[in-house]
Amino acid sequence: MNRSANERWTSPAGIGLAYRESGLADAPPLLFLHGLSGSSATYDEIRTSVDTTHRVFTLDFRGHGGSDRAPGTYQVPNYGADVAAFIEWIGQPVALAGHSLGGAVATYLAGARPELVAGALLEDPPLYHGDREFFATTIFPGVFESMRDTMRQMHDDGAGRDEVRAALLDTPTPTGGDLADEATPATIESRVDAFLACDPSVFDPAITGDAIGGWDPDTPIPGSVPLTLLRADAALEPAFLPTDEARFLRAAPHTRIIEIDGAPHGIHAFAAATDRYITELRALLERAAFR
Repeated sequence: MNRSANERWTSPAGIGLAYRESGLADAPPLLFLHGLSGSSATYDEIRTSVDTTHRVFTLDFRGHGGSDRAPGTYQVPNYGADVAAFIEWIGQPVALAGHSLGGAVATYLAGARPELVAGALLEDPPLYHGDREFFATTIFPGVFESMRDTMRQMHDDGAGRDEVRAALLDTPTPTGGDLADEATPATIESRVDAFLACDPSVFDPAITGDAIGGWDPDTPIPGSVPLTLLRADAALEPAFLPTDEARFLRAAPHTRIIEIDGAPHGIHAFAAATDRYITELRALLERAAFR
């Protein structure tokens, strides 16, 4: 099968979520989870590397992409409840590949519902941003506030694709370059789509760190759930810091933690790191405990 158009699934909470399915109907399932303010379209190029070996799903979180908006509910446990119910609907444990917020949701599920998770690739997850005192010392509160205000204003002004694309391309990146140099044209267009569809209020709890609150990131994760955590370059404003490694390994000592040199927070979308991301994704899928 190869269905590229968004389909709809309604969560037990009554929230309509957009998803896409492709690959092999009888193959082990893989579910991609995007980051805050993103959408499932960010994986359109990545998914082609696993469509021939897996049943591949991408899902738009509530408030993102083609999914329903649900202001006031944008926290990890709520996102996680949606994903858990979606996996139950699929009917068997899945491998998860989550970026940033998606990585936090995957981590949450690996601890809270390990029977649903065959393995997980965690891409620079902000696991400890729920600590307000620590979070306030990072760049993220200011970044999220600026992104929310810009998104809200452009939505209110009725900005079109060309205007949004120009604004995104003009955004400085941690590498010192610009988005046009670091991402493929398809990745850029996926970001335009995500920006236009996103509920700006998804940033409200993120600004205070509350998006990651409501769960214990130190919850032990059983060794039956293979994990790989990809960390962005320590010099390029990662969400998962080198100093976070020891803490996470206390909860999940079986995790492979790998720093991707030269890559910023969005590793899979950084053109120079995409091949490495795919290599690590395939390695995780080979270790995944599909049941």
